[in-house]
Amino acid sequence: MKLFCLQDTETWLRQVQEDLKKISLEITSTQEYETPREEMLALEDRNTRLATIKGQYELIDEALNSSLSKNLADENTKSVLKFIQAMTRLKKDEGFGRIVGTTYNGIKKELIDKFVLQTVGKAKISQDVKVPNALFFYGPPGTGKTTFAKSLAEQSCSHIDLVDAGRVSPEEALAQIKEKALTAKANYEKSGADKKRTFIVINEADSVALRGSDTSYDFIRFLQDCSEKYKCTLFLTTNAPLDIDPEILSDKVTPIKVALIPADKQTAISVLLLPNTMSFKTSNSLVVIGLLIFSQLEKNLSSIAIFLGIL
Repeated sequence: MKLFCLQDTETWLRQVQEDLKKISLEITSTQEYETPREEMLALEDRNTRLATIKGQYELIDEALNSSLSKNLADENTKSVLKFIQAMTRLKKDEGFGRIVGTTYNGIKKELIDKFVLQTVGKAKISQDVKVPNALFFYGPPGTGKTTFAKSLAEQSCSHIDLVDAGRVSPEEALAQIKEKALTAKANYEKSGADKKRTFIVINEADSVALRGSDTSYDFIRFLQDCSEKYKCTLFLTTNAPLDIDPEILSDKVTPIKVALIPADKQTAISVLLLPNTMSFKTSNSLVVIGLLIFSQLEKNLSSIAIFLGIL
């Protein structure tokens, strides 16, 4: 994505304010709807997008009021403004624009606020903000875990990489991950004041994170500090969360967990999920009832689960 090479912070600020104002006017423009439901869904979508703009303004304000030295603060502010401008200039089919429908608005809003703005964005201002080593996406096959993970990475306006762990041996998958982490560190250093991180999407992460395996032990050691050491965060996706080593499911390693649980539109399902899970329902004819029971054993998360698929 091409950004204007503007020289001073005030020019950047005016550019971003104009972008945000334009989007706000577009969102709040008066429209006519055929049904009350259409109007309700449009209102929900508008509120989600306006909440994102509010968060962007708050991040700009924090950057402008940074307590760092003037020159450094100026660089941090430029970095944040460029970051937000990149977000505003995502095309309609980029980032979370890939995820159609309003069913996903709640989870998208929460991730944009808690992860994209409050974590990735604030990390450009302060070294005290720690970006997680990994995020965890889980659910039955065909629910769009990889697409959702890629969309979040794109929404964060960061470098994106991918490892199909299920297509190679666990050892080869881990070697690929480590190699891409080295590339991520090099890209971060090249980005200078922009502090552009990398998100590596790991398909079928259970391949390298299988509980009790030698590969899992090495993978856990790598995950302990990959964010700080390599400036990358791993987006782990799996159909089999119960096969994942419990230490990887700890809040220390994966503080954000996203569950994609299919459910019939007319069916109300109560699901007990992994701690700190953000969940939402996708709409198809398959009803999947998930029962996840977790207990704390020797400070590690132990899990038992039953999935019942009803056609």
